[in-house]
Amino acid sequence: GHSGKASIHMSAASKQSIVPEYLPYVEPFFDLSTLAERLRHEDSVMLEYPVKDGNWHLARFIVQMRGENGEAEQVLFAMRLYSEEKRREKDLMSAADAARRANEAKSEFLSRMSHDIRTPLTAIMGLSATVEESETLTDEGRGMVEEIHQNAQWLLHLSENILSVTRFCDEGVVIEKSDEVVEEIVGSAIRRFRKNCDTDIPITVSKPEEILLAPMDATLIEQVLINLMENAVLHAEGATEIELRIRREGDLAQFSVLDNGAGIEPAV
Repeated sequence: GHSGKASIHMSAASKQSIVPEYLPYVEPFFDLSTLAERLRHEDSVMLEYPVKDGNWHLARFIVQMRGENGEAEQVLFAMRLYSEEKRREKDLMSAADAARRANEAKSEFLSRMSHDIRTPLTAIMGLSATVEESETLTDEGRGMVEEIHQNAQWLLHLSENILSVTRFCDEGVVIEKSDEVVEEIVGSAIRRFRKNCDTDIPITVSKPEEILLAPMDATLIEQVLINLMENAVLHAEGATEIELRIRREGDLAQFSVLDNGAGIEPAV
């Protein structure tokens, strides 16, 4: 009798204050005639729902005492307003959605940029290869054309790596590796650094006497080394030399780029 009256009262209150589309969830929750069965194997049941004034409520039935047969005999009903938590949850979801959209836009931009770069690079490589075969070309001219071809090939590979990284972020792509002579990759990185960065800072290379072979994507590793050396020049205050160390660590090759600049402040 009391449970039936309570259910009727709760149902009437629900219809007056609760957002209509949530009523199919709220009314069964407050149906006390089914509460004992719902609490048979649970210590509590709860439901969150919005009301018409824009707030959210969290309602909960909690078992306080069970009889010998295991049925709930005393149940505590608790309700609290938790609109602030829902607002924070909504803000977090909005921020996550905005980050996802920004990441998608970035990936689309990188993909389009890489495709746009690849077309002229392919043409440059084809034309330079044709010019290189000319019998009237001087040795100096042939060297220049070969340089153009090599740099275009490097840029083409770099643009392909950008596409791979974009796909990796979106879908998950395994980077293709091949065995490379570590010393050759380091030498190539230093040469490209000298061409691209207007500095005469001394660079020393420390390496083991043995020839190291390591599986890697040569273009990606080369670009990482170039970026680190450029950072040393641009951001290491007072740096007058760069050291590039190569070490064997078990089955791995370890690269280190060091400088004698001021370094990062401890507070940072």
